[in-house]
Amino acid sequence: MSSFDIIYGNLMHALDKSDRIRSISKVFSECSCDEKRVELVFNILQENVLPLTIHQRGKSTEESIRLRNVGNSAFKQKKLSAALKLYSQSVAVAPNDSAELALAYANRSAVLFMLKSYELCVVDINRAIACNYPDHLKYKLYERKAKCFLHNGCLEQSKRSFTLALKNLGVSTVKDKTRENLEKSYNSELESCVLKADGGESTNSETCFSADVEDAKDPLSCQNSNCLPSVSSPGNAVIPSASRAIKLDYNSEEGRYLCATEDIHPGDVLVVEEPYSSILLPDQYSSHCFECYKRNEALVPCLSCSLVMYCSEKCRNRNWEKCHKIECKILPTLLDLEFNKMELLALRILLVASRQGLEINLLRDYVESFSHQESDVIKGLNSSGQYISSDYCSMHHLETNSHRRSLADLFRRCTVATVFIYLLGRIDFFESELSSKIENGFVGSFEMQPHLSGAELFCGALLMKYLQCLPCNAHEVSEMLFSKCADSHMVYDSLEIGAVAYPVLSLINHSCDPNVVRHSYNGDTVVLRAIQVIHAGDQLYDNYGYHHALHSREERQKHLLEQYYFQCQCLACLEDWPRYGDLASTNPVYLTRDTELLKKVSVSSKVFQSILEKVLEMKTNGHLDFLYKHLALLQQTIQRPWKEFSECQETVKQCLSMEANHYIFENQS
Repeated sequence: MSSFDIIYGNLMHALDKSDRIRSISKVFSECSCDEKRVELVFNILQENVLPLTIHQRGKSTEESIRLRNVGNSAFKQKKLSAALKLYSQSVAVAPNDSAELALAYANRSAVLFMLKSYELCVVDINRAIACNYPDHLKYKLYERKAKCFLHNGCLEQSKRSFTLALKNLGVSTVKDKTRENLEKSYNSELESCVLKADGGESTNSETCFSADVEDAKDPLSCQNSNCLPSVSSPGNAVIPSASRAIKLDYNSEEGRYLCATEDIHPGDVLVVEEPYSSILLPDQYSSHCFECYKRNEALVPCLSCSLVMYCSEKCRNRNWEKCHKIECKILPTLLDLEFNKMELLALRILLVASRQGLEINLLRDYVESFSHQESDVIKGLNSSGQYISSDYCSMHHLETNSHRRSLADLFRRCTVATVFIYLLGRIDFFESELSSKIENGFVGSFEMQPHLSGAELFCGALLMKYLQCLPCNAHEVSEMLFSKCADSHMVYDSLEIGAVAYPVLSLINHSCDPNVVRHSYNGDTVVLRAIQVIHAGDQLYDNYGYHHALHSREERQKHLLEQYYFQCQCLACLEDWPRYGDLASTNPVYLTRDTELLKKVSVSSKVFQSILEKVLEMKTNGHLDFLYKHLALLQQTIQRPWKEFSECQETVKQCLSMEANHYIFENQS
């Protein structure tokens, strides 16, 4: 199947060849609402593009065997990372409860054992046994399981697994001599466990698994969240996910924004927000859970398609009920058409908002209930006067910049929305809604009997709205990747793993010198902190991807105008601050003549340099309180831009990254 861009290009060529672009543009521009635009585009697609084929990527015994065999070759060559990936792919395509699935789990457990991921190894062994792993081979799994427990000092669990290994050895097909040697080995291990226990060597409580791991088919670690901070000053009556130190405000030039109600200090947690909706990027389907976005080396597959995987059955079931029951049927087609992350996120928002099509009429009623809000400042507030991220009202009122978009831009987005509606209609997404057909067609050469129901037109208009607002409002879900260099310093880089809609964060305007920073926690939850002193009445400023330390003013202004439709007037732009390499680091301009304060800065700067060296070696614990105070001290005493201030901000960000989503690459084959 061709990509959407190719299909769209062919459509434009056909319309140009038939000399219809001008007349269609006129009709499109005169449409009174997005519903009519969607109907017009659907009729054009019917004439020139439709039907589109919907592809499936189901389970395949043959492909699972092929992938497992390739994985076996990689494993024999000690290419553990490659083997792990291949075995996971074999898991993904294996038919449910099949011998191929059991064998793929078992083989993956062998790699996990070699990688010393003992908990995940045990979990995969349990999954293999639950999938009816061949009886004559089970002794191998119980032996591996016993060794996992032994490595973690779990003597009782190890004894039980060695006992089961002995029991299952009796039904194995190994030769007598091999069986005899294995029996001796298992009995020796059992005796060793007994002697250690009798000698007072008890189970090591620090390293031993919870007793629940012994029979678990999901890793217990996936149930544990890394420590999620709370807002520094809880109790915001209007924005429950925010600190009461900030409020929602409005002006005619910038629209809605967030500002400080009191002085805010570096390190203060200002927002902890769960998204309205989010997606995992396709490149991460084989390494991260499709529901919670946590990286996991022992994922379980979707029960229907072979594309997505989960860290646990709990996540799989939750995701199925939230969106994948519908999405699963068309996801292969969406990927074949190469829709981008914003387009896929727009579709996900519709699935979540409509409860996978079950509540389209309820959603329409809700939209109508707040569609006549006249005051710009209260847009997004629900009937209780609150701005809540999980409430569709906040999502619906994000800025689209529709009036600034070209006709060509709007037509393309409308075409994407209409293709989505077509695909959803093909899988009976709208069947649960008793929606009347629209009766009026269009005049002239476009007059024809409509083929879209009221529900389809309503959803198409919503999709067009999301496709306009997301490029200006969506954020990324990130994961920091760390790896160690030969000199013990850490190299790190941020990996984008998802796209997400945060209604609260979307209220924050841009600066090329931001005073807040955000980090992704526990998958797609975002934590926003201050990285400057923010005085009462001042705005919060995020960074939209164009920072003065990394990009020239010309580059920043160009991209911000193209994507976000504004010309940045921040101090870094007005004064044309240099990039990081050219920032001043000598001859500071002091903001005070207080000699005691200047001495304090000098001492603090020396301490900072020693901490910076430690953080570069990934010794990040215990430094944040000092770094926050040092930032405030520098801001109080030295005129910016100043290199040490930027270095301190980046050091803070790296320390926080070790609390947030992150992954440390160990040396693997």
